[in-house]
Amino acid sequence: MSKFVPADVGSRRYHTYNTGGDCWIAAPEASDNSILWGDLFRDKERAFLRGILEEKTVGYGSRDTYQIALRIAWNPQTKREIERTGKTLNGKLIMMVHGYDGRVTDSWAWVKMVQPLWNFGFTICAIDMPGFGRSSMNLKWNVPVKDWKNNDHVILGNC
Repeated sequence: MSKFVPADVGSRRYHTYNTGGDCWIAAPEASDNSILWGDLFRDKERAFLRGILEEKTVGYGSRDTYQIALRIAWNPQTKREIERTGKTLNGKLIMMVHGYDGRVTDSWAWVKMVQPLWNFGFTICAIDMPGFGRSSMNLKWNVPVKDWKNNDHVILGNC
């Protein structure tokens, strides 16, 4: 079992998962508000991110079951096209994946890049890999990287 050390912030959110019967697991992490209202952002950038970032969870199963958390900043034209037709042919997408060790290991690692890339017409998708942020594998939020690293291309392909 890997050790989880949450970031040093005042506001926490706990994600709970039922693993069957009366068994639950909880994953602590900094809340979105504690990050967005921290010293990292100026008011204008904070307002932009609060207005544009959407949170999604993609769940799928192969040999294992994955719950992958995403933060998405849609290009408005691409989003309209997807809502209208269910697909996009000309959208520009950037998928951002965090590192697997160190202190910056979730989709917030890329948040300072969102607005500049969005201004160039991209849709930005920042992904939490299993065991990081809100993502999990087989309902384990603290799953070691070695348990899924050989399937990272499958995980990204399902996002």
